[in-house]
Amino acid sequence: MRIGWRQAAAILLVCGGAAGAAPIDAAGQRYQALVQQLKATEQDRKSGAGLIDFQAIRTSYADSLEYDPYGTLVELHRVEMLHAYEHHDLTVALQQAEKVLDHNYSDIGAHVIADLAYGDLKQSVPARYHRLLAREFLLTIMRSGDGQSPATAYQIIAVPEEYAVLNARGLGFIRQSYETIDGSHFDKITATDPARGVPVTIYFNVDRLMQWANQMFSPQFRHLPAHGGPPDAGLAAATAMLSASGSP
Repeated sequence: MRIGWRQAAAILLVCGGAAGAAPIDAAGQRYQALVQQLKATEQDRKSGAGLIDFQAIRTSYADSLEYDPYGTLVELHRVEMLHAYEHHDLTVALQQAEKVLDHNYSDIGAHVIADLAYGDLKQSVPARYHRLLAREFLLTIMRSGDGQSPATAYQIIAVPEEYAVLNARGLGFIRQSYETIDGSHFDKITATDPARGVPVTIYFNVDRLMQWANQMFSPQFRHLPAHGGPPDAGLAAATAMLSASGSP
C-alpha cells in the first residue's frame, strides 16, 4: 500500500517507529478487502452489494494509512472530475472519478459523477452500481444522527461528506464554524432551507478528523482552521437524488 509523506509523519509522531504501525496496516488491509468484495458485486443485478457492510468500509478507511479526511491528496483529481463532467468530457470525468475512488472508495461525490457519466454514456449497469454505492454510503451517515444538535450530530470521516449531506437534504451552505463540547469536536454549519425559507443549523461530529489532525501535527495545534466553503454546486442536484425512495 502506498504511504504518503503525511501518513509517514503520522506514524513517526504517534508510534515513534515501525513497531506500532501494525494495527493501522491491518485496518488498511481490511479496507482493501472490503472494497474488492464490493467491486465484485457490480455485475450482480440482484444487488450483491446489499450484503456489504458500508459502514465498515468507511471505518476501516478512516483507520488506515491512506486516511485523508480533508481530501488534499485527491483535490486536483476532484477539480478535474467536476470540470470534465461540466464540459461533457465523460471519459476524463470517469478517469478522474476513478482516481478519487482509488484513494477513498467511500467518496460519495465521485460515485455520483460516475453514475451521471455512465448514465450519459447509456451504460446502465455501472451507472446503477455507482448510484447504489453513493446512496448506501450516504445512508450510513444519515443513520448516524439527525444533525439537529451536538448530541445527535452526523458522524463523518471526511469533509466532503458534510456537503453530500447538505446536498441530499436540499440545503444551501451559508457559513461554517467549529466548536468543542465536552471533549468532542463539531463542525456547525448554517444553511438555508428553501422549503421553510429559514436558516437551519446542522452539526457534524468531526472527532475522527481531529484525531487525525492531532496525530499529524504538533500537540500545540489542537484543531485545524475552519474549512468553510460551499459544497460543489455541480453535485447538488445529483446528490439530492440519493435521498429519494425507490430502487437505484
